[in-house]
Amino acid sequence: MLRYTTILIFLFCMHLQVGAQKVSINSGSLQIFKDYPTFSLEFHYGNMSVGRFEKEQDYIDKKIEELNEKEPGRGADWLKKWLSDREQRFEVAFEQAIKRFSKDQLVGSRENLGAKAKMIVTTTFTEPGFYTYVKNNPAVLNLTLELINIETGQSLCQIDMKKVKSVNGIPDTGVRITSAYTMAGRKLGKLVYKEVFK
Repeated sequence: MLRYTTILIFLFCMHLQVGAQKVSINSGSLQIFKDYPTFSLEFHYGNMSVGRFEKEQDYIDKKIEELNEKEPGRGADWLKKWLSDREQRFEVAFEQAIKRFSKDQLVGSRENLGAKAKMIVTTTFTEPGFYTYVKNNPAVLNLTLELINIETGQSLCQIDMKKVKSVNGIPDTGVRITSAYTMAGRKLGKLVYKEVFK
């Protein structure tokens, strides 16, 4: 997994595609990270839309139906991977990119259980993208990041990320979406380093 993420970070350095990506500070200030450079991470996907489907479940049902028509049982295998990639790929990539691109100033991890703050990462939209020899589109994410004081429950900072794109030209859907999470972590790490720690 570490090798996977290292390769993706290298690809970003070589083939950076920012496109129409937009980052907005909805509340609070990035300066708060000076007081809370270490935080736990919590990932939410519950109200996510996928591609042209407003509800993820509708996308899942359609995908399973299509795959089972091609090969019975293939849909169940796909669903298992669709869900397991979150913990095994996406979240790992986001964590590692934050640390790397903030030059180790930020440490966000699902294992920082003793941290004074936590960041809730909510994925509101996923475009899985596609790949063919003729044409391909990157994965795209919309995310909301909210840093919260664990003891008081106070919201310290809320950040919106829109149209976070993966590297283009990646055949595997899971790797493609993973690269979009790497881009999100990269953007956060670089932004906070520039505005707070540089």
